[in-house]
Amino acid sequence: MLAQQRRAGQGVRAIVTSAPHAPRLAAENIDDAIEALRARGLRLSATRQLVLDTLFAASRPLSAEQIALRLDLVATSVYRNLEILERHGLLHHVHLGHGPGLYALAVRGPREYIYCPDCATAKSVRPELLDPVRSHIKRRFGYEVSFAHFALVGTCQACAAKRPPHTRSEDRWSRGPSGEHHRHQPSLATLAAAVQGPQTFQPRTAA
Repeated sequence: MLAQQRRAGQGVRAIVTSAPHAPRLAAENIDDAIEALRARGLRLSATRQLVLDTLFAASRPLSAEQIALRLDLVATSVYRNLEILERHGLLHHVHLGHGPGLYALAVRGPREYIYCPDCATAKSVRPELLDPVRSHIKRRFGYEVSFAHFALVGTCQACAAKRPPHTRSEDRWSRGPSGEHHRHQPSLATLAAAVQGPQTFQPRTAA
């Protein structure tokens, strides 16, 4: 039975890793969310209600496994409900590094993420705070990027301070072809890590 659940869970995970481009559902609280979902003809099962309660009470994004553990539910059932709620614009999910998708309420506004793999912490920030990084990438490489579905990975200030000085790219100098010294510009990861977001969380913390 467990092997069957794992196989089923893997199948669901392969589906929900894509990010639906659904319009954000206008709901300021759980009662508004329930009313909006019912207005769209979505049945509110007991499991769906529990998942919603958990997400509205959470202070950080949660994985399906964490939600299932908290509610003592089968993970595949939680995945199915998360996929449906995301498709209706109530949720969004983000991948931090190589970790599983973490789900948060889209009703709280658009968010983008910066992740430090050294200490496994992430910052949730308003998208406009990363516009300078986004503009630099577009000017330099011609790409328009978003850090909502896949987080920007970099080293946070605390972890960077623990590294030996010669490994800190923002402190390196190099000699140019004419003998002049050039100071390296901070990397994109360093620039992003310097952005102070309103929420820091640890995705690896046990539920």
